[in-house]
Amino acid sequence: MFASIAPNIEVLAETTNMDTVVLSTTEILSVSLDVVEDEIKNGNFEEAKQLTKENSEFFSLQVLTLRESNSEITDEIHILLLDMHNEIEVGNESLVLDNIATIKNMLKQYEINSPDYGMASAMILTIVDEQYQLANKNGEEYRY
Repeated sequence: MFASIAPNIEVLAETTNMDTVVLSTTEILSVSLDVVEDEIKNGNFEEAKQLTKENSEFFSLQVLTLRESNSEITDEIHILLLDMHNEIEVGNESLVLDNIATIKNMLKQYEINSPDYGMASAMILTIVDEQYQLANKNGEEYRY
């Protein structure tokens, strides 16, 4: 889901300030984690696993910029995201939901001082548009 659009973000990141990239990345990840949480609560473990895999890939592509902002938080989130994919299974719901809450709290700890809100919105909308295009590809139903 995210991997196919991440190069667009990397290009934007080269010309955009760090705070803007951090803002857009944390917002996208936060919303996506809400969806993962819903999928787990509804027992849709395969959907949740797919989303966590895509979240990990997306976060990995942004990790260098995020480390510039806060390396400690970035590394902790990265590890939790990587582990989450393998932790999703029947009986582990509480652990995964706790980790989602931890990540969402950590995302709020990034210090974002002077983002370009217009550019951050454009970055988010680009990803949403790309996801929509992928969701409707070949007539297959896919949650985006």
